[in-house]
Amino acid sequence: GEFRKAAEAWDEAIRIRPGRSAYSNTGTMYFYLGDFELAADRYAMAANLSPNDYIVWGNLADAYYFLNGFEQVADVTYKRAISLAEATLEVNPSEFVTISSIAYYNSRIGERETALELDTVAQESAPDNMYVHYNSALIHAQFGELDMALDALERAVALDYQRELLELDPAFANLRSEERFKQLIQ
Repeated sequence: GEFRKAAEAWDEAIRIRPGRSAYSNTGTMYFYLGDFELAADRYAMAANLSPNDYIVWGNLADAYYFLNGFEQVADVTYKRAISLAEATLEVNPSEFVTISSIAYYNSRIGERETALELDTVAQESAPDNMYVHYNSALIHAQFGELDMALDALERAVALDYQRELLELDPAFANLRSEERFKQLIQ
């Protein structure tokens, strides 16, 4: 829970030995601290070092999404993440976390039908994967389907998703006033 200290430690790791993981992890710390500009900077460096990593591109898109004035950049970046994730599926078509990530990215670019179809496939195929349920919660929160988002979050937490991250995740801002969400993060 010490995200500021963790970000400082990761920044030090970057100074010692810059690499994809150090940049990406630092970006994640800044993302949860709400500093989307620094998060985008670190994720962009990670993407430069690992240009075919759809997860890094998705994280970069998330940072842009929450950074004022970068909506179009976020859209293009999500599309890049989708393309890279689809290439991953060509190698392993049963990678259901990748499918759920593609569903989430599609929700961010307004492709509701595609997002919901892929979310269903991922959930039916990997019902015990916390990341599949977390991505489902992101999708439903994006579309304002609060009860479905909360159902998915409860399942993700039951499968060991870190509840302390939920309160910091800007994607769940529309859930914060919900009693179920308040109970979930306690």
